[in-house]
Amino acid sequence: MADDENDQKNAVKAALAFEREPFVHALIGAYSSQATFNQVNALRGKGIVLISGTSTATNQAYRSKYRQEQQTTGGKQTMDLNWFFRTVSTTDKGSQKLVEAITRLQPRGHEILLFYQDKDLFADSYRHDFKIHATKANLKIYKEVSLHSVDEKGIDRELQQFKTKPTAGNQAKS
Repeated sequence: MADDENDQKNAVKAALAFEREPFVHALIGAYSSQATFNQVNALRGKGIVLISGTSTATNQAYRSKYRQEQQTTGGKQTMDLNWFFRTVSTTDKGSQKLVEAITRLQPRGHEILLFYQDKDLFADSYRHDFKIHATKANLKIYKEVSLHSVDEKGIDRELQQFKTKPTAGNQAKS
């Protein structure tokens, strides 16, 4: 057992330390999706099964991030994940359930102000999947706001603008 302290670099170090042991055939991985992604990269082709009980970013998100990284280095463009398993549902399932709850609680036609944490594998995966399910449910995303681009006052401003924006039901008739 090794504590990677949910640090991406420590997760890779721990995985590679176990990889060197001939009796290790599987690892139960890191906590975060990003740390797990880094372990997936480090263990690729090494013959060790990686199991994650907490990483919920989808395989599609992993492959997309991998392609982005490989484009900058000119490396292999595909990622085999046949040896990587999860024991939890993915962001696809979680975002689908969230959209279902929104549509049950609110009549159709409402718009959504979506705040997100960019540069985070889990958040990127969740936002991507949420947008797909929201579109299928005919929910409109009014605006997406990166939490990296606003402070607390900026969040308040965005919320106030959202609350006071004209909607189809309250626009002045000409």
